[in-house]
Amino acid sequence: MVERQASRRRSRGQEPRWRGRVDDRGALPGTDLWHGSEVLPADLLTIYCLLHGDAETLPSGPALTGEAHLDPLNPRRTCFPGDPEEPDDRDYWASILRLPQAPAERWTDVRPGVASGRLDVARVPFE
Repeated sequence: MVERQASRRRSRGQEPRWRGRVDDRGALPGTDLWHGSEVLPADLLTIYCLLHGDAETLPSGPALTGEAHLDPLNPRRTCFPGDPEEPDDRDYWASILRLPQAPAERWTDVRPGVASGRLDVARVPFE
């Protein structure tokens, strides 16, 4: 992972975070590039985004810049749509990290000879 430091200098305690924690990455000497690495399981399938400053949640749109944004070098993205009937809900976007041994998602693959399904939305009253 390589990250270009923002033009404004970070104050103490605002070091880059990985997996929600401040880590021990450092800047490459003579540059504003920060680097780090993490060992992950070969079968990992997960989501992530890039957070800067005080951002703590997934981005609300597919932007590639801002306090919280998608990875501009990763074309695999997903959206978790907000519920239009919930005024405080919103869309959440994330970049997808799928490592080589991640299990296949057969239910999302288009297969020859298999008709596309449909999605029906239903509301169950809760009292």
